[in-house]
Amino acid sequence: MGIRGLTGFIDKNPGLLHQHELNSCSVVIDGNNFYHYLYEACHIQYKFGGDYDLYRKNVISTFQSMKECNITPYVVFDGAYFVDGRKLKTSLSRAVNRIKLVDSITNGYSGQALPVLAYETFIQVMVELGIPHAMCQFEADSEIATLANRLKCPVISNDSDFYIFDVEFGFLPLDYIDFRPIRKQKTAENTAYSYLHCYKYHADNFISSFNLKRSTLPIFATLLGNDFIDASAFSTFYAKFKVPKIVSKKFSVPPRMTKVISVLHWLHTQADDTGIAHLRDQILAYIPPHKCTLVKRLFDKAVLGYTEVNTFVGCDLYSFFADGASTSFQPSCDFHSYNGKHFPAWFVQAATKAEITPHILNVAILHRVILLTQMESLMLASSYEASLFLRHSLYAILLKDDCCSTVDSNIVGCSTLSSKSLSVNADTGDESLKFYSNAIGSKKVLDEYEDGTERGGDEVKEINLSDDAGEKSELEENEEESTEEDVIDKAEAESCGSLLRRCKIKTNIVEEYTRVNKQLKKNALDISSETERCSGLQDLSSFSPEQKRHVLYQSFGEDPSNLNCFPDKLKVFILCVMSWVRSCETKVTFSQMDSLILSVLFLAARRELKGRKRKQVPREVRKNISDDSQSCDIDLVCSQCEIVHLKTLTAKLDKYNTVPSFNRSNTFNTTYCHVFAQLQAILVDSCHLNRLLQQPLPNPRPAELINGTLLYNLTADLSVRQNPELFVSMMFCEKDVVSPLQEMFKRLRYFFLEEMKLAAYLVCPIQVGGRKKRKKKNAESSIDLRKGCESEHDNETESTTAAEVDEFSEYAVNNKFSLLMLCD
Repeated sequence: MGIRGLTGFIDKNPGLLHQHELNSCSVVIDGNNFYHYLYEACHIQYKFGGDYDLYRKNVISTFQSMKECNITPYVVFDGAYFVDGRKLKTSLSRAVNRIKLVDSITNGYSGQALPVLAYETFIQVMVELGIPHAMCQFEADSEIATLANRLKCPVISNDSDFYIFDVEFGFLPLDYIDFRPIRKQKTAENTAYSYLHCYKYHADNFISSFNLKRSTLPIFATLLGNDFIDASAFSTFYAKFKVPKIVSKKFSVPPRMTKVISVLHWLHTQADDTGIAHLRDQILAYIPPHKCTLVKRLFDKAVLGYTEVNTFVGCDLYSFFADGASTSFQPSCDFHSYNGKHFPAWFVQAATKAEITPHILNVAILHRVILLTQMESLMLASSYEASLFLRHSLYAILLKDDCCSTVDSNIVGCSTLSSKSLSVNADTGDESLKFYSNAIGSKKVLDEYEDGTERGGDEVKEINLSDDAGEKSELEENEEESTEEDVIDKAEAESCGSLLRRCKIKTNIVEEYTRVNKQLKKNALDISSETERCSGLQDLSSFSPEQKRHVLYQSFGEDPSNLNCFPDKLKVFILCVMSWVRSCETKVTFSQMDSLILSVLFLAARRELKGRKRKQVPREVRKNISDDSQSCDIDLVCSQCEIVHLKTLTAKLDKYNTVPSFNRSNTFNTTYCHVFAQLQAILVDSCHLNRLLQQPLPNPRPAELINGTLLYNLTADLSVRQNPELFVSMMFCEKDVVSPLQEMFKRLRYFFLEEMKLAAYLVCPIQVGGRKKRKKKNAESSIDLRKGCESEHDNETESTTAAEVDEFSEYAVNNKFSLLMLCD
């Protein structure tokens, strides 16, 4: 959830933590925090769309460090957004902030916007290493605390809620863990062991420091504000109390955190035998009467959210990790389709095993998704427009059974819900809606969004990219254009409506929140026509792998016979590339296609070199190159290559794997990033669809296919080359020796351009290389026009002024008459 200001308070008062040697134990890891943290902590590039090969390397290194210290990790992920809408406004505000963040980065500021394939990469690495992991049906915080208490181990996260949860064996903040193993000698036993140096927090330290009762910690967190209720709801309460100076001097408290001390001081002054209900009533006495009922209900929910750490809400994760396949995968009372239809058993099981994504759950449960902006040009259409055809297929499968069902009367008629479900009561939704409507346009009392970025000089940092949203909102097909704030406020108001309103909503509609220019917009997708001709979740359980592959090929609109020359692990990627070229709004250039093929070959060659070095395979054992001229198995070709060919390619392309320096004459080109962002959007949605189909083909592996920095640099260089084909051929060999990797490059290029006839969709890059400024001599003043133009064209790779670049870039270089127009 997140408690406003608490992390900053702990950081300013490190005495509340104590040093700890982490080794020979289990740990429960907050998966959403962890995969975000690892990308940021390893200082991997964000600007060019993600370097997933480096990310994979660092994820593996981190888990290997744990293994070296005899630490057993259990990784738990968030599932779908909660249906009560507690984080909808926060999630939408983060999406708006993400747009602003991308805008800042593209304009020269540094920043961190997690690439969209990081989650898929992280999951694949865990499967590869055999790391135990699971996904909760909804938010994972309380489930993580419950699992840690059952396993008798600490929790690793950066979520401030774990400062409040009663985690018996402590909480390890990620920012205070050094994942470099330290070797230590046991003097008594004369043996050595390794450990990770970290700092541990325990609620007992906090309680004893302020002489509080453990039962008051949830009240403390609620008064500071969280996902249920914002601290501004208690503004009249704060105004009543003044903190003694002696209390303020005991701890380091920046001015904006005085609220923390105010709350602690007030709790400290209460009698030891004062119950939670009495404390709540004292607080509510300061709330205006017309808001008191709603604030009381949200207050109780917030407190309850921190105290339920004794039982699992959905699947028993302890039994899941202990028993595996024999576990009973039980859904919680809210884990059902939009209209109350129960999910098939295989779907519930796949969700728990994290074999399907939270994106899929959000569509099935809420009919709502938030598409986070990538590193792309904000002046062009959203990169997700390129993958819309895949999402239509995904949504149709998920909603097929739901559209044919009626609302479960047990759900709609429910006047009181289980405390475990934490849902809005059906008989009080209208009051909530009225309260939020009154708040819009004036000071917002509840769920006020706090800015999701911190600026320090030129740096913009995204605090948290994991999204949570909630309750269904009534769709308006002909929604008028509105500001970002209007979209957020309207969604917030809609989310607090009664569950009875589900009956009024079209069940064949999916809400997508996505970028339009520099604003966040809601788009209602009607998938009625798709649901009529597709299969549903119930049908998929009886489908053979061949039938599921057919559904996948049908979604791409491709003939499977076209992919016979590729191994299974590459087929989905090749489908994505073909769709990328055909469906991109911003057309793919020949240089970008060549850069992509070169990048894949480079990553494969480097991977093969590392594998040979690790295995120490003798040279004479290498097999001869396959004579099959139709085969496009890149890994096979690399495994059969002489080491000199592998080293030649990697050495010549490695320089493109470094961050370029930008200046006035070499500016950041957002169009390059935008084109590859469209490819990543297609890859993301293909992974979602393939996972829903239970992976009849292996998912694309981003770490083996995408390095954004390499793609950007190669595209920038190839785009200004007069003879790109000659330049590419020089990347593979020296002294006219033909490399098998070069033959593979030609084979792949021929497949895309000739066999699949994609050349008609590609465009030549508009070269912006300048014309050489020549010193004019008096004797040369009568040079003829044609000769002058040819001379300028021959020197187009030289630097020019910005004005000349702009003038020259308006003409296509493959038009032989355009240069005459320039000379005119």
